[in-house]
Amino acid sequence: GENRLDDDEHRAEVQESTRRALKAQFLLDAVAEKLEVRVEQPELIEYLVMSAQQYGMDPNTFAQTIDQQGQIPSIVQEVARRKGLAAVLDQAVVTDTAGTVIDLDELVPQQDEPSLADLIGDEADVVEEIIETEEVIEVIEVVEADEAEKA
Repeated sequence: GENRLDDDEHRAEVQESTRRALKAQFLLDAVAEKLEVRVEQPELIEYLVMSAQQYGMDPNTFAQTIDQQGQIPSIVQEVARRKGLAAVLDQAVVTDTAGTVIDLDELVPQQDEPSLADLIGDEADVVEEIIETEEVIEVIEVVEADEAEKA
């Protein structure tokens, strides 16, 4: 048809986007496993409340729906991914173009205790930004070495 080229381009974009998202999930799963990340009940509740707000739903109704659909384990895994990402980012050294180290804590307004959502924001965007960095590559190498030892 007339829009076949557009359709093919769109399909390629969607496939690439999906590939990147899956890579990010696998990477964060490996990081969370390597760091032995544990998800506590308050963290799970915070994530469910935040998600309910995004969908404009009552948190209790949202949590019941997620539970009825058997999605709690995937939500726990998502929270673990975010905690793993936060741990990696906590270890990352950020510099400006002149090579000067930037203290990210100075850029963030201080609160009593920042929430997990405040610390991480949209994980897919963050992962996309750091996926090529040496810190992530080192984590992958450590995970791969551990996997090789297990084999």
